[in-house]
Amino acid sequence: MALLKRKLFGSPEERIAVLEKMFDMSIDPIGSMDTMVIALGCAIFAITGAFIAAAWVKHSYRPIRAKNLPLTTVLYVSGILWFVGDLPMNGHVLLKGAFSQCKFWNIWVRVLFCFIYTSVLSIRCYALDRVFNQNKPTRGLAYYLPSIFFIGGYILYSIVTTALPGRMTIGYAEALELCTTTEVYVIVTLCLLWFNWAIIIVMMIRLRNIQSTFNEFYEFL
Repeated sequence: MALLKRKLFGSPEERIAVLEKMFDMSIDPIGSMDTMVIALGCAIFAITGAFIAAAWVKHSYRPIRAKNLPLTTVLYVSGILWFVGDLPMNGHVLLKGAFSQCKFWNIWVRVLFCFIYTSVLSIRCYALDRVFNQNKPTRGLAYYLPSIFFIGGYILYSIVTTALPGRMTIGYAEALELCTTTEVYVIVTLCLLWFNWAIIIVMMIRLRNIQSTFNEFYEFL
């Protein structure tokens, strides 16, 4: 690990050559393709943001109110932050300066808002399920408790993984300008994420035959 704390390469090309040998895969230097990915992502979110803003202007319109605009906005913001967290972790920007804070970008931006994004989908499904399958209102402790459980649990997970040493979760190899993750951390994180997706899939199946006006089966797909 001591070697990973000092500069080993005289040029970016030398670094890429070493990384290709380490991971036995082709690695492209950061360039125009990464800029295109960032620009395309920004354009998509900008267009979506314009629609969200227009929806808020017309929020009194009944069909828009039925879609739970506040929850949709949280979903949109979570998607943006998930995308931003993906940029340094997927190698679209150089991991120098602020971008070298691997725990922050991975745990508190990428992973947490990925969890929040899927949790919001779960919450939306649960709300529709309570109304159309359980004939219960979307208020009270029984309605809000799952949301508190999901969001609170993922924030606690983020706090714990941040507190753990980098060798157990995620760290920064300065010489390689690379974020390093442990297999256990990746497996646990993916299991938690797929737990959320499993709930969404089950809910989608339960909601597939509800009244067409409120049926969001294809939107979830």
